[in-house]
Amino acid sequence: MREAAKLPLGLPRELQQADRRALDDAVFELLGVTDAQERAALIDRLYREVALHFRAIRIVEVQKMEQRRQSNRTAVSANQLAQDAWTELEAHWQQPLHEWLVAQSRSAKARELPEGDAQLPDAANFFEATTLYFGKKGKAHLVCDTRAEAELLFAIAQVGLRGEIVVPASEKDCQRLLTELKARLEKGQTRLEELAEVRAGTQKLRKQVLDVLRRWFIQGKPSS
Repeated sequence: MREAAKLPLGLPRELQQADRRALDDAVFELLGVTDAQERAALIDRLYREVALHFRAIRIVEVQKMEQRRQSNRTAVSANQLAQDAWTELEAHWQQPLHEWLVAQSRSAKARELPEGDAQLPDAANFFEATTLYFGKKGKAHLVCDTRAEAELLFAIAQVGLRGEIVVPASEKDCQRLLTELKARLEKGQTRLEELAEVRAGTQKLRKQVLDVLRRWFIQGKPSS
């Protein structure tokens, strides 16, 4: 189907009928397009968009049919489908999150995020508003320079990054980067969901593919 999508576009039989074209020409004339050449150009554009739309639908249908056929014959793993999806993912979404953070940080400094679930006290907590706690009972902790830095590192920890993390040195840049990080995570999630949707025929498999893609999106895809 990918090879077929590269072939010259053909119109459906209905759009090749002279009476259909005459009808559409009359409709455009009623809409106020008085020039015959302009109406012809509009009809050509309309037919091309319709043909592209139906071809795109057909490609997705065939992909899903093939996936169902293969699943009946042999199990297709989530990793295999994720690998195929990753090849179509745009390069800027393939950049691991820790590399993206380095690229976005200005006058950067390094922080070490311990293992364990992260917790951030309420901003109104005067003594602990800039302290992150990790693990059960908050045995490990990290004191940040500002609340903005604490909120940024908390957001980073929530998506699963640990170890050395590079963040901006200034409070203003931490606030900026937190906004950009949330936007990247939201838009990236939407893009990954789109890729998983067209490859997996069941909700369970879609979730598995999405989990793999999200792990690579955050941690980076393994070389092997």
